[in-house]
Amino acid sequence: MLEREVIEKFLLSGLQLTPEAVDMLKNLNEEMVDELILSIKKEKPDLVFVTPDVIEKFLGKTPQNKVKVKKLLKKDFLEKVSVDDLTAYYRDRYERIRRFLVGKLQLFNLISVNKITQRTKRFSLIGMVKEIGSKWLIVEDQTGEIKLLIDESLTSKLVEDDVVGLKCEKRDDSFWVMQIVWPDVPLVRNVNKTKEKIKVLFLP
Repeated sequence: MLEREVIEKFLLSGLQLTPEAVDMLKNLNEEMVDELILSIKKEKPDLVFVTPDVIEKFLGKTPQNKVKVKKLLKKDFLEKVSVDDLTAYYRDRYERIRRFLVGKLQLFNLISVNKITQRTKRFSLIGMVKEIGSKWLIVEDQTGEIKLLIDESLTSKLVEDDVVGLKCEKRDDSFWVMQIVWPDVPLVRNVNKTKEKIKVLFLP
């Protein structure tokens, strides 16, 4: 799986991976990742940050040759899942990822699609990718959709249904995507601490 696919799966389950944990998981297949998430959520429902130690512990309980994930055939899927179910799923998925993106400092002047006008110059938006062309894409949020122009080198990084942050600016009469902002993982740093009590004197 791609790193961002692994990260997204954990984010949607309320779990955040450390960078080291992402490195451990990126070579696993989707079935293994799904089984791992289910095991973690079952045994540690209050866990938020997933570290390499957690991964090692649970991978030991779910070896690759014993992973069994039920696969629905297309016929069964169509019979059991309605249009309303799919709409609710994508809406919930969008909201969960949007909450992670809202706090990104890169996303200046964050607005919704229906607030973008010809007078809007530089802005950011969070949306789901609906369609992709060679040098354009259509992005939608809960207020509407918009067609944006984008460099071909950036479109290759996107797939339909991606939820991303986009930094944009107006050029002539068109809106261009300048940067893609992903819902990446937090940087967890260990802080060295002392068990001894100390006093510090600050001199003017």
